[in-house]
Amino acid sequence: MSTDPGSLLGKVTGGVQTNLLDWLGGVINIAVGLAALICVGILIYSGYLYITAAGDENKVSTATKSLTYAIVGLVICFIAVILVRFVLNTILGQTGV
Repeated sequence: MSTDPGSLLGKVTGGVQTNLLDWLGGVINIAVGLAALICVGILIYSGYLYITAAGDENKVSTATKSLTYAIVGLVICFIAVILVRFVLNTILGQTGV
């Protein structure tokens, strides 16, 4: 049995030979994508809350707060994608991530 890190990583990734930085970039991209998907879901739910508030100040306040937090979370997700690509491309010298 080989203990070469490249062969072990190939077993973990389903036989595709890749290095640790490519794998880490992929994991980070998936995590940020899931976070963005959750933010979009919260945006839709907040819109529903706002539409069905029927003038109730507490419901409008709750919908406004969750809408604001979802937009801030979405902006953070986009900044995270830009930051990850900058780090992988510029500092580590990788392309195609």
